[in-house]
Parts: sequence; structure tokens; C-alpha cells
Amino acid sequence: MQTAHLGLIYLDEMSVEPFDEFSKAVKHPALELKQIARPNPGPYAALEWLIPTAVFVYIGKSYFDGFLKEAGKDHYLLLKKGIKALTSKYIGPSAASVTLIFSKGKAASQTPKYSMLFSVVAELRPGLSLKLLLEPTLTPEQCGKAIELFMELLTSIHGPDLETISGGGLGEAKPVGGFLLVAFDPLSDELEVVDPLPKHVRDAQAIRKGGADEP
Repeated sequence: MQTAHLGLIYLDEMSVEPFDEFSKAVKHPALELKQIARPNPGPYAALEWLIPTAVFVYIGKSYFDGFLKEAGKDHYLLLKKGIKALTSKYIGPSAASVTLIFSKGKAASQTPKYSMLFSVVAELRPGLSLKLLLEPTLTPEQCGKAIELFMELLTSIHGPDLETISGGGLGEAKPVGGFLLVAFDPLSDELEVVDPLPKHVRDAQAIRKGGADEP
């Protein structure tokens, strides 16, 4: 996947029509797009928000660093439109609900706060990606705003004058499992950094770290 500009990954038991529509919408002669159907992996032993969603769009670093400089802004607009259209099929009050099967301590609830059906993942640099989490009940307007903000954040991160991750409160965020997580807050209409570790786990880590510094 590292060599692809874009990826669209989904469970092989799902209807392929929405994915073919997305691929057609963002098609470009110079674009390397990998459309991958994967088998259902069954239960995960992983932190809830790090689990791959049933469908996710992957945006490679090379999309911004190489392809977009050649293809121009028009394709950037096509990509945003395509992601919004795909999001509308899996996020919203009418979208299918998901119940988690998890190991103790891995999820706060059997009803996930964020969708397990759809997300967007973008490579920031090798070994580090940014994942957009979306609440299952967001309206189409809220989804559209979330995608706009996420793409704007990616544009700023990959800007030619920026060498470090900035924007959206990411500067002080701590990666877990190679991911930084952001979610759209419908109350503030903004993106917020999400910590995948439960508060009691993070607190315990802080206590252990503090104890290590004691004489």
C-alpha cells in the first residue's frame, strides 16, 4: 500500500458497487489506486478505535508529495467529492449498526462511539498515519464538514513549508500503534484529537512513569 497514491479497502462480503463508483469518480491516468477486497478477519484483540473499519479510504503520502503536484487542484476536489459520497453510504441514522466482540479493557462499550463501518486513513510519514473517526449518527452536512476539515489538515501537514506535524492539536498528541486519531465534534464543528487508550490505562502509565523518576 505504501506505493499507492490512494487505496480503498473493504470486506469482500460487501457490495462492490459503491467502491467501483468511487474508483471511477477519482480516476486519473497518473493515479495509482488500489481497490482491495479483504476477508472478514473475525474478532480483533485490539484497541477499539485502532481496529480497521469494514471500509476505509487510504491516502498515501505520495498523493500529496508527488501526484497532486502534477495533477493539480482539480483532482483534490474530485477526491473530496468522492470521499463525501462514499461516506454518505456508511455514516448516518440509516447506516447499519455494529456490535463489537472485544477482550476485556479493549472497548468502553459494545456499542461503539465511532463507526466501525467507515473511516479515512492518511499516511503522514512511514510508520505514522492519521485516522479520521466518524460518529455513526452524523448528518450528511456534518460528514461533509468533517471531510473538508480532515483534507484541509492533511494539506497543511503536507505543505511545502512545514516540517513537523501541526494543526488540529496534533503537535502534542501521542501516537498509538502507528496512528494518530482525530474525530469530528458535532458540537464545536471542529476536529479533535482522540486518545485510543482508556483514561485509566493512560493514568496508570503516567503513575508508573512518575514512579520511575523517584529516587
